[in-house]
Amino acid sequence: MKWLKNLACFLGLLLIFMVMGTSSGHAAVVQSMPVPNASFETLAASNGVLAPKDWRTYWWEKPAGSPAVAAGYSENEKSSGDRSVYVPSVNAGFAGWVSSEISLPADMTSYRIKVKVKASSDYAGNKPRIFVSFQNNGTYLAQYTTDKTEGLSFQDWREISFTVDQSQFPAGTNKLVLNLTTAKIATASTVSGTLYFDDVKIEASDESFDPITFTLKGANLANWWEIGDTATFRRDAGTVPTSVTSIIGSVYNSDNEQIAELAVPRQTFLDQGWSWTPTEPGYYEIAFAYRQSGLELTKLPVKYTYSSTDSKEFWRERYSIVVSGGPAKAIAERWPVMGFSYQLSEGENAMKLADLVGFRFARIHAVPWGTQFRDTSWAIETSRGVYNWTRFDDQINKLTSYGFDLAGNLLYTPQWASPHPEETQVNVSVPQYSAYAPTDMRDWENFVRAAVVRYGDRIKSWEVWNEPNLPKLSVFWMDTPERYVELLKTAYETIKAERPDSEVWIGGLAGRNYLSFYKQVLGLGGASYFDKLALHGYQADPRDFERLDQALGVPSKSWVNSESHALLLSSNSVTGPVPSESEMAMRMVVDYLKEIKWGAQKITFFNMLNLSEMETLAYAKSTGNVTHASGLFRSKPRLEPRLAASVTRHFLDLAGQSLVYKGEYVLGNGQKAVVLDNDGIPLIGVWTDGTASSSIDARLASAFTGETTVTDWEGKTLQANNALQLRPGKLIWISNVELTALEALPVSEPFLISDFDRSAESYNVPETVGSSSRLFDPTSLTIADDAVWTTDHWAYQAASQATKPADFNATLAAGYSDGGLDLIVRVKDGTFVQDNPLGNFWKGDSVQFAVDTFGLGLPGDQVEFQAALTPQGPVLYKQFVPFVGGNLPPNWTPGNSVAQHASLKVDQSVPNETTYYIHVDSSELYPYVHDPQSPLRLSVLVNDNNGSGRLGWLEWSSGIGQTKNPAQYGKVWVDHTQPVATGAPGKPVLFDDNGWDTGLLDGSYNVKMDMWWGNNGKIYKLYENDVLIDTQILSDNSPNAQSAVTSISGRKNGTYRYYVELANVFGTTRSDMLTVTVTQATPAKPVLSNDNWDGDGDINVNMSMWWGTNGTTYRLYENGVLVDTQTLNNQTPQAQSAVSAIRGKPIGTYEYQCQLENDAGTSFSDIMIVKVTK
Repeated sequence: MKWLKNLACFLGLLLIFMVMGTSSGHAAVVQSMPVPNASFETLAASNGVLAPKDWRTYWWEKPAGSPAVAAGYSENEKSSGDRSVYVPSVNAGFAGWVSSEISLPADMTSYRIKVKVKASSDYAGNKPRIFVSFQNNGTYLAQYTTDKTEGLSFQDWREISFTVDQSQFPAGTNKLVLNLTTAKIATASTVSGTLYFDDVKIEASDESFDPITFTLKGANLANWWEIGDTATFRRDAGTVPTSVTSIIGSVYNSDNEQIAELAVPRQTFLDQGWSWTPTEPGYYEIAFAYRQSGLELTKLPVKYTYSSTDSKEFWRERYSIVVSGGPAKAIAERWPVMGFSYQLSEGENAMKLADLVGFRFARIHAVPWGTQFRDTSWAIETSRGVYNWTRFDDQINKLTSYGFDLAGNLLYTPQWASPHPEETQVNVSVPQYSAYAPTDMRDWENFVRAAVVRYGDRIKSWEVWNEPNLPKLSVFWMDTPERYVELLKTAYETIKAERPDSEVWIGGLAGRNYLSFYKQVLGLGGASYFDKLALHGYQADPRDFERLDQALGVPSKSWVNSESHALLLSSNSVTGPVPSESEMAMRMVVDYLKEIKWGAQKITFFNMLNLSEMETLAYAKSTGNVTHASGLFRSKPRLEPRLAASVTRHFLDLAGQSLVYKGEYVLGNGQKAVVLDNDGIPLIGVWTDGTASSSIDARLASAFTGETTVTDWEGKTLQANNALQLRPGKLIWISNVELTALEALPVSEPFLISDFDRSAESYNVPETVGSSSRLFDPTSLTIADDAVWTTDHWAYQAASQATKPADFNATLAAGYSDGGLDLIVRVKDGTFVQDNPLGNFWKGDSVQFAVDTFGLGLPGDQVEFQAALTPQGPVLYKQFVPFVGGNLPPNWTPGNSVAQHASLKVDQSVPNETTYYIHVDSSELYPYVHDPQSPLRLSVLVNDNNGSGRLGWLEWSSGIGQTKNPAQYGKVWVDHTQPVATGAPGKPVLFDDNGWDTGLLDGSYNVKMDMWWGNNGKIYKLYENDVLIDTQILSDNSPNAQSAVTSISGRKNGTYRYYVELANVFGTTRSDMLTVTVTQATPAKPVLSNDNWDGDGDINVNMSMWWGTNGTTYRLYENGVLVDTQTLNNQTPQAQSAVSAIRGKPIGTYEYQCQLENDAGTSFSDIMIVKVTK
């Protein structure tokens, strides 16, 4: 076969393939080009050494003094024939084999190059690089490098194929040179191994080898049609070659079921386009393809690049469309609660799209005082007193022309007005100078007045700033709460002076991590200067903020969601495959329902257009780009709807002027139902969390009447009967049902809940004291004098070794200051092993630690790190981060990355000891906000590896190694005072007052601790039956007496043992045991009587409990059947009574018995006999 292989290479065997188009007779020619010695079979002597003929070696960017690259041929590794060529890995540049010149044939426009490549098993630190040099009679012009080798494995022979078209050739190109090389990877520290090449082929054609690429465009804006329309697509860009015979469009519904396929001839497509007439409203996707005579269908995906500055390519296989049930409602008939956040850069298309969806109002983000994000061309006040309204006037006029109600977001301090004009750095698109209140508040007052005077007849609501938070926790606000209140007050008073009927919204607060800021705003009197509480985010819930209002005695305001992130997915939060469009739409609808339940007066969808597409988010994260997909419409590769756009439109078609939450029900087969009052008519949203389709719950189906209407979430009509099917991941809407059957649905636990509704599981967790100042000097590593070393509560957990190694121990010291978290972990371990890759440090000797950012013990709220001394040096890896949604924290690193605003130093100067000095800036712990009155919830884990694998780990608290559960994290009480005590606390004494108040040993009492004299404790911990039940932070007034009281209630009859631990930085002291006996916790015995003097069947049954422990619930049973339940007031030991009215009993004998219940138990009356005689 060798002679045949060479003959093909040298003679340039011509292969002609005729691809005939039936309408044109065109013949596409494919020609095999002669590549000299294409399979390296022929050798020739050069300087007395045999080498492949017609090929030479070269090393580009060779370090000075280095010998020539040791490339050669191999008869052991080959793809075919007798030999291949090889090149060893290089430590700089790239090196390999260069072909002789290859002449280009006339009339050919596309060239396909194929090369077989294989790497040795130890090939590392290099990668294949194959490129073509363009030449003109020996003169180099330019080159093209293929990316087809990126990310591939070459452990076996693999053919690389790529195309170079004539359009890529520099002018004058008449020859090609092929270069087969290995290239040094810039980040590699070591290189090894060998790369092999074999079997080079080049083909030429008079048509491109790449798939034919022409794109289509819908005839309607954003591919949006109404039922009854014909959806038409025409050629948008590119050429439809004459070899194409037809264009085929395959239509799929939102369940990915193909429902239609239509083909049109090429000429018809060019003249009239491709068309399809839908018969039902909904969301659809169309996959286009073309056919050439005698060939299979070829798909027509569309390629687009990530951005104008990043050429990473992505492909979109289908075109999406929405078919609505008809035109959107007139603006005045739309649900007034729902609007959209309008970005100035989106332009009028966003307004048109919002009108198609059916929104009622627009929140303008922003009214740009000094810039619009980083684009200063939008600035309204370009210098003090100089206004440029032209561009913004145009925006307001256009928005008004669509009839939208308007809310304006006042934002961005101009550089000339900023107290820090020098801070020109940009934090996630926001210039830092613009995130401060102005130096002179009169400048702000003048701007606000000018805006309100100009637009106050159209903009009726004003949002004062965007996402203000404590300094440096939001890119939009770098200033203090005091300055924000001053800014808010100035805006409020100015707006009300000019337009008293205008609404003022506090700048949108994006979740629980804004509570500390909000608390300070309230404490500074800020509640007087806004009418509505504006929140941002997904699952925006006002109740945490309302709880703060109540705690501070401030009336709660109505609330709006001025940025609903119901559809937002951030690149920061991507950890695996992105959710499907159906999953995102379901998340969005459920979020709408939650906001209705929680009483939102405005829901502002953020926003109309995607900033980035879902399929690009993982790539964005890998490049460190903070972005998100949040729009109802895609931006790339073209403007088109997402499923959520169809779902939102149908929801708004159904909504009247008032939607009020009425209830939620858990039904059979994982079905859930939410009932809304829709202008006085029930509107029910139903879905299933099950994995299979199921018939609708019979109890709900029993509410169907002849007037009942059922639609899927896209507007398709469904049959209202018992056979109605619920499909997983999709919601249906039901209206006009029978109220009595609806009211009979069973009450169930709520499922429209947020973190406010969840409570952390109760765990007995360790506690310690931390420092409030820097724990160590970052240069000298000198440890602060007030460092508290935690040596107890370390537990060993086994991996491959069941028992803790004798030489393995750990201790820690923790602290939190204005700069962030300091942590010192000192590990004793006889063998140190750490050679694991990034993200897998836990397999070797390392430290893992995590902080619960909200302190609620909810999975997903934690930020977790891995610290390791690697062969390349110390590395602090940020593994998990909380969901941040659309929040934009500065100086923050996403998860699965090396922490950028933190430091790790490791000291191994002491034999068999490794000390980790860790500092994490407060911004890296986002959204954690330190509260001196609450403990830092922290868990620390130390891994042990002796060279044979992970033996196990020591953990201080838990929640990292076996399960990711922040509820198990320990508590670090950060001490902000210097200790007065000079030693461990004096011994505390316990006593109780059980029975002192009422004379009853009823399970409600106080346990009091006294330490009469001596060193004071800082932490008081009371244990009941060896379980920690109370922790208090005490003041250190050594050597004066100390006391603390814990109130106990609801204890059942029994014996309870108590002891207390007093702890300070010097140690812990325990009290003696106190025993408390409870004998009268259950209610005293009730007595029944009645007034059935005449025996007529109308009876009042009276319950009396004359003295003793009260019950909280009274139940009356008639012949063993419960007939009455009442809630009672607990006024122990006073008497209790209740009356049950029994009416219309027929002649007979009846037995009555009652019970009294409280948390401790139940007591029963004697049975009372009542006879009815007439």
